[in-house]
Amino acid sequence: MADRPVRGRILIVEDHVEVAQVISEALTEKGYSTVMSASVAEAKGLLNAQFFDLAVVDFNLGDGTGVEVCRHIREKTSNRAMPIIMLTGQKGVEEMGEGIASGADYYLTKPMAVAELLLWVRSLLRRVHQDWDRGSTIGVPGLRINPDIRTVWVEREVVRGLTAKEFDILLQLALAFPSSLDSSELAQRVWGQEPATNTLAVHVMSLRRKLGLKGGSRIITTSDGYALQ
Repeated sequence: MADRPVRGRILIVEDHVEVAQVISEALTEKGYSTVMSASVAEAKGLLNAQFFDLAVVDFNLGDGTGVEVCRHIREKTSNRAMPIIMLTGQKGVEEMGEGIASGADYYLTKPMAVAELLLWVRSLLRRVHQDWDRGSTIGVPGLRINPDIRTVWVEREVVRGLTAKEFDILLQLALAFPSSLDSSELAQRVWGQEPATNTLAVHVMSLRRKLGLKGGSRIITTSDGYALQ
């Protein structure tokens, strides 16, 4: 039981198909779910549309570099604290520094031992799960939010797939708890201005669904604006 990995959904960004397949097979064998991408453009599209717990990113890609993927994760996705392992065929200090500066958590030089990659995947994912206990979390009954790593838990289960705006809405409601926020004030805090008609309501509806509560009435109410209960 001690060696059982923390399962997660992993994006592999590698333009050498054979290498990507070896990594994918090794991770799948350990119980992880994987999605493979061979380019910067494809990786960005996947990151915008899907949720991943961790990314394994090659430095050299056909249409750019892994640095672009790292920066996209750190600046554009809902899971900006996603652990990133960068792979490179070179040992240059400058290249390694560029990868780390762009947001990579760890660096492996190819050809790397698959066992070492698995070790770091497991370690980094455990770190994410342990963030539940960090003192910087904001707690309300049945819900906890860590604004530093933009992660939400409901009953100790990580809520996956929140968009950036959905996270911001939930964070503002948690900060206001137990008070409510009317639509105008909440929109101002999240967007900095009044969004288009029904935009806030649509985001709240999606947030309710992703929190996994029927109708969301136990978490978000609209009787006197929006609130957490």
